[in-house]
Amino acid sequence: MNYIDKFGLWNVKPCIDSEPSGNDGLIVTAYAEKVGFEIREPLRYWLQLERSSNTFNYPIERLPGKPTPYPSRDFMLGAVYFRFIRAGRMIRNNWNFSPVPLPRLNIFKLAYQLWRLRGKHRNTFWMEKGYEQVYLTAFMVPFQDRAYYFRAFGENTPWYYRVIEAIDKKLEAKDNSSKLLRWVKYNQKPGLKVFKEYFGKDHPITKAAQYNHP
Repeated sequence: MNYIDKFGLWNVKPCIDSEPSGNDGLIVTAYAEKVGFEIREPLRYWLQLERSSNTFNYPIERLPGKPTPYPSRDFMLGAVYFRFIRAGRMIRNNWNFSPVPLPRLNIFKLAYQLWRLRGKHRNTFWMEKGYEQVYLTAFMVPFQDRAYYFRAFGENTPWYYRVIEAIDKKLEAKDNSSKLLRWVKYNQKPGLKVFKEYFGKDHPITKAAQYNHP
């Protein structure tokens, strides 16, 4: 299928000469598995489960040999889905997946840098210098995702994360991407309209979702 790239990852758009068409192959591959595709042992290029380092001493790359763009929330949820990142590792890094060393928090500098970012593209903070404080918040694991990190490995989930998760489950997702992420986290499968709008009606994931949809 031309939606699978040379790394074995699924993509939203067709791949040309097996080159990936996007940067979120991990989470899209998770969607493919959830609609019933057998995923060949993927992603040996990425994070190794049994590393016991207390810090990130190797880069997190969305694609092998491609350090930018930096990881996203979607990427991290895909990594957890495939059991590449344990909750314990995130705890040791203060629930932050920044690929670069983080500065000490300075509220005033953070506020100033956020003010400078107003009206600019969301990637400006890592494409330009001078926004180091923003990394602290931009790469923070959202509270509503942390319970999933624990549950993915059958680990004991602190009660306060379970409460936040319970609240999040009751909130209505506003966009298709969020609805698909909730499918990974909470197994709340979205309607076919979401697949058609997000992937397109001819995408294999859409067709499989239609075939398997209750």
